[in-house]
Formats: sequence, C-alpha cells, structure tokens
Amino acid sequence: MDLIKLKTFLHKDLHFVYSQSNCYAIVTDNVSKEILWTEKAKTLEDLEVASLLFENVAVYVINKQFTLLPTALLKEEHAREYLKYTTNLAINDLVLTDKEELSKIALIWALKKEDKDEIITKHKQAVFHNFIKSLISRSNGLKGENRITTFFVADLLIVLVSKNGEFQFVNIFEIESIEDALYYHLLTLQSLELEESEVSVHTGGFYSGMSDFLVKMESYFSNVNRFTAEVYKEEEQAFLDLASIIN
Repeated sequence: MDLIKLKTFLHKDLHFVYSQSNCYAIVTDNVSKEILWTEKAKTLEDLEVASLLFENVAVYVINKQFTLLPTALLKEEHAREYLKYTTNLAINDLVLTDKEELSKIALIWALKKEDKDEIITKHKQAVFHNFIKSLISRSNGLKGENRITTFFVADLLIVLVSKNGEFQFVNIFEIESIEDALYYHLLTLQSLELEESEVSVHTGGFYSGMSDFLVKMESYFSNVNRFTAEVYKEEEQAFLDLASIIN
C-alpha cells in the first residue's frame, strides 16, 4: 500500500491511496472521499480506510456491466431488461442509471449488492457513480474534434471515441501487454475511417507500462496527449489524470 500526499501539487489537502487490488481513493480536505472502485476490488480493507471517517463519500465504479441508450428512449422501469441484452446479471445485482445531459446519453450499469452494502456499512452517505459517465462528460464540447480518449486502470483499458465532436462509442477492454493497448488504439482509429493526422489521442491513468506505451504510441500517432500536462512521478501523474476527470 502506497500513500502519496499531493498538497504541493493541487493546493489542497489531498491524499492518493493505491493498492494492488486496483482500488484508489482520494481524500479531500479531511471531509470527503472519492473512491475509484474496480470490478477486482474485494473489500474496503484493501484500501485500509476502515479507520477514516468522512461526511461525504462518492464511489466511482468501473466494470464491464454497462450499456448506453439515447436519453429520450430511456424508460427507467425497464433498465434491467436493457442491461440484460449486453451483460450477464446476477439476481442480486443492482441496476442504476446516469444521464449525461449534454450528449443526451443514458448510461445503464450494474453494481454488485455486496459491494454497495459493504461501503454503506462504513459510509452511510455514500453516493455511487459510474466512471464512464465522468469520462463522457469530460469529452463533451469538442466542437468538431476527432478524438480517441482512453483511460487505463491496471489491465483494463477504457476507450471512448468522438468524431466531428459527436460521441460515437465507449468500451472496456482487457489488456495483457503494451501491444494489446496499441492494438486497441489502432483498431479504434481504423473504425473512425480517418487519417491519424486528423485524430488526437488523450490518454492516461494507472498503468505500469505507461511510459513505454507513450513512446510506442509516437510511432503511430502524431498527436498524443496526457490528460494533464504536468510531469511528476508516474503515481502522482496518474492521480492527476484521475482528478482531472472526476472533479
């Protein structure tokens, strides 16, 4: 378990907690905490946060159990049926919806009941969000831009695509190597049916091979950007990437 204090970078009393179980936590001003919670997370003890008390807890979930609909077509009473078309749901899985107003997109996603119950037991005021919705919101307002937005969480790669400023799709892939990550970026470029010079790539997140990945990307893309322009140690940079999306 690593604990990094970032007060000197963000001018706030922030801490970033990282564990090999792929869970992440942000502590803000000793009042609120945001958790990035992945499908590999097992218990809150993995984060060693049982002794920390907060007024507000925002939980950000990443898993493959999601689907998208135009907001105009969403009937929330049918959300579970919509999600069953694209993913396997357990009987106890909770189904939630998030609406991204600017893109007029409804995100339907699942949360394991045992995960929610465990968090609520320790943090009764917890509010649950899907990280995909935050990523879509951050990518809005591109005004005609062609962009591939990607975010790494260990061996998960989230890929979001906009063409001519219009949201196209988002997906999550499992990666085992830098070559896998490159492959999904190139496959996404091919789906846009554009020259690479017409497309910008914005990437970042928590990936042990990030430095080597960025070097190799330069052989295929001429416009590759990290979410934040600062250059710090990799763990600190990854935190700033995350903070730029969920803030």
